[in-house]
Amino acid sequence: MFLHNNTGVNFWKPFFNDLKPFDILDIEDVLKRYKDTISSFDECKVQEQNGHYFLRITEDQLTDPRVKKLHTIFNHKNININDLQIIKFEAYGKRAFKQNYDPNYIKRDMPNFQLRDGKVTPGFGTWDWKEYFLRVDKGITSRENIYLEIPYKIIEENLVVRRY
Repeated sequence: MFLHNNTGVNFWKPFFNDLKPFDILDIEDVLKRYKDTISSFDECKVQEQNGHYFLRITEDQLTDPRVKKLHTIFNHKNININDLQIIKFEAYGKRAFKQNYDPNYIKRDMPNFQLRDGKVTPGFGTWDWKEYFLRVDKGITSRENIYLEIPYKIIEENLVVRRY
């Protein structure tokens, strides 16, 4: 059995550094930390000003005041709700993977999403926020999130790295 010894959170950005494993966070706190992290890259700011979204919120979802609040807080005022494009950029200006992909490639009946390989993109960017709040109302899910660390040793031993 491997016991993880917590040695602290090592992010390259400071927005999660104050957390300890099993801290409870409201969804808005999680989103704020995540947004602050990706917004610290200049390319993110450029894409936001060009109308790209942090949270994918469609016009029909804006009837829920909680969704409208998230949209106001987390999406840039320039977003084009009729032409939604997610924030997606290479953090340090170059692609992490050298392999080229056929855009029509299908793997296990799923499209190949290589366009986001190695890119920074909002992790909550494709949620249906109206549906999320309906599940909260019904008690199916909670606004609270538990912060957990994945020990580096687990990542190191299980990540498959392709060498070129």
